[in-house]
Amino acid sequence: MTVQDTVVEIIAEMCSIDPSKILPESRFDNGLAMDELHVVEMAVNLEEEFGVKIPERDLESFETVGDIVGYIEQMRGTAEGPA
Repeated sequence: MTVQDTVVEIIAEMCSIDPSKILPESRFDNGLAMDELHVVEMAVNLEEEFGVKIPERDLESFETVGDIVGYIEQMRGTAEGPA
């Protein structure tokens, strides 16, 4: 399973959204209707899943699913390129 697949799965489960509707360009605020609490909860889940630490200052800069996927890939040194 890719980083993107895992991120999508976590968001879909948290927000009760069909995973096929979650795209790299999906925005947390508008497209996915995730408030700050959802984003923090997502970050905690992703930190546990991938064994990375996402500082709050970095978390605040993420606007799309692709932003967080790219960040995790960079932190893990596993950039997978475009799907």
